[in-house]
Order: sequence, then structure tokens, then C-alpha cells
Amino acid sequence: MPIQMSGMTQKGMSDQEVMRLIGVSETFSEGLLFPDTYLFAKQSRDIDVLSRAYRTMQRHLAREWETRAADLPIPISGRH
Repeated sequence: MPIQMSGMTQKGMSDQEVMRLIGVSETFSEGLLFPDTYLFAKQSRDIDVLSRAYRTMQRHLAREWETRAADLPIPISGRH
């Protein structure tokens, strides 16, 4: 049930449509979904699994960002 590289889900939705349903402003999913094996109920909706993968990636990114070396030349988003 992953988003295919063609930009379409199994139901024929574009990445932009999927990201809108997840409730985020990004329009492309590439790099935003945590790669993992997910256990889910048989009746789960694909959008719920994708939303979970997105939230998981955001948690991992936030944790890594907080523990990054302070002297890295990487600006905080929105500040240059």
C-alpha cells in the first residue's frame, strides 16, 4: 500500500491529494514517510497508515534535529 514512485497511490490519488488528506502542507511524499514495517488492522484505511508513517518521520526528524551538533552550518527553517 505504499505510494508508488509514479506519484499515485493504489487508489489513483496523487501525492498532493494524499498529503492534503493527511493534513499537511507538503505536496510530495518522497522522504516524508518513515520507512518501516507497520502492523495495522485489516480494515485500516491506507491514508491512516500513510498518516502514521508521516507522523513517525516527523518525530524522528524532530528528535535528530534537537540532538544535532550546534556548530553545523545548517540554518533553522525560515532563518538564514
